[in-house]
Amino acid sequence: MMVRNYLLLLLTLSVAIVLSLAVFGRARAAHEYLEEDYQAAFCAPRGGDMEYLLDDRSRVDCLFADVDGARIALEVDFGKKRDEGLGQAMRYGADTGLTPGVLLILEHPGDAKYLGQLQRAARYWGLPLRVWTMTPDDLRNPPQGAPGVRHE
Repeated sequence: MMVRNYLLLLLTLSVAIVLSLAVFGRARAAHEYLEEDYQAAFCAPRGGDMEYLLDDRSRVDCLFADVDGARIALEVDFGKKRDEGLGQAMRYGADTGLTPGVLLILEHPGDAKYLGQLQRAARYWGLPLRVWTMTPDDLRNPPQGAPGVRHE
């Protein structure tokens, strides 16, 4: 009887582990690359400061100087999270006194609509927001120089 209970417990634990791995694997597969991968690929070539710690212990994804010398407080987000990215960038800009920026990750051709929505909101409210985009291809086949396309 004790051996049977032990085997049943072992089987239950094995199933739980397999299911956990399956769920974790699916969560990881939701995106081809992690947000942090895009953040590093964008920020490092620009000599940026990643994960800049603010007084309230929140972190700006990247602080860097743009080509025109403007200092940028950048939030990196996937296209579907453009609204969160906009809000965070504006707060980080206010907290640092820097120009707010968003790096929008466009994983699929249909994600271009998120760029349009973000730009439309920034224009409507007259926000001093700078926006860049990257795609998985920027990580698979890195361009020479700093990746990311800036949008006006």
